[in-house]
Amino acid sequence: MPDAGKHNLLFAAGKLDSRVPKLARRKDELGQLGRSFNTMAERISALLHNQQRLIRDTSASPLQAQQRWY
Repeated sequence: MPDAGKHNLLFAAGKLDSRVPKLARRKDELGQLGRSFNTMAERISALLHNQQRLIRDTSASPLQAQQRWY
């Protein structure tokens, strides 16, 4: 399971596109663990992307409103 450990550490370090494709192809409990990791990583990545977009949009809105008045 060294591959999974490496990807886990990469993900924890901020490399949010890190996945465990070889492990996820297995047909045993380790394969299930790999698929769960990949699902979790996808969800976390999507949540962070949406959060960043929301912050960017809400930060831009007051500036745009202010510019309309001047």
